[in-house]
Amino acid sequence: MQKEKLTILIVEDNLDHLELARRAFALAFSEDEFFACSTMEQAWQWLQNHQPDVIIADLRLPDGSGMEFLTDPNLNGFVPTVIITNHGDEEQAVRAIKSG
Repeated sequence: MQKEKLTILIVEDNLDHLELARRAFALAFSEDEFFACSTMEQAWQWLQNHQPDVIIADLRLPDGSGMEFLTDPNLNGFVPTVIITNHGDEEQAVRAIKSG
């Protein structure tokens, strides 16, 4: 039985975190497609031509917040999104949960 490919988009500006994620996904999902962007602008441009199966986004990015993926009407409810951060607090976690 052939495993279905996943398209994973990670939006992360910390290159160390990005490399760690890339290695983790390469070990667990060697046949999956893994795309990385370091800014919201890059991610929105990529999303114009691609449909990911999941988005993993940093809360704080140089030009915005990963929370924008939760509230975008084209993505919200259609693309599972995970928000990650080193700088979050309970208020931001609650806001992310309420956003979807």
